[in-house]
Amino acid sequence: MNSKKHSLVNSLITSRGYSLKNVAAGIGVGYHLLQKVVKHAPVHRSRSGARYETRHVREKVARWLNLPYDLVWGPESEKFLRKMIAKEIRRQAERTAAEGINRKLRELGLLDTEPESEAVNQ
Repeated sequence: MNSKKHSLVNSLITSRGYSLKNVAAGIGVGYHLLQKVVKHAPVHRSRSGARYETRHVREKVARWLNLPYDLVWGPESEKFLRKMIAKEIRRQAERTAAEGINRKLRELGLLDTEPESEAVNQ
């Protein structure tokens, strides 16, 4: 595994609006272990010098992302991860643009309805 792939996994997580701390809490592993797995290597060396396989953590990350393990960590996953990151960025850009347009229309008095999130919270 190369660091580029690990960087892509980290980018996919952040493009979905989460941090590694959110993921660590969600999958029940320590933040520092998750950081090492996602950002560095498939094998972790503890302070005592012991090395252990971290596949179980990578499996949990894949499940958390709701994606098959091989598409996240497999040998051909780089292309897939790039597509997923682009998809997430487009989705967020569309949502942000729509929110901005609606906010401006409300400011101009051209849109009488409240945003869905505000209407639901009341």
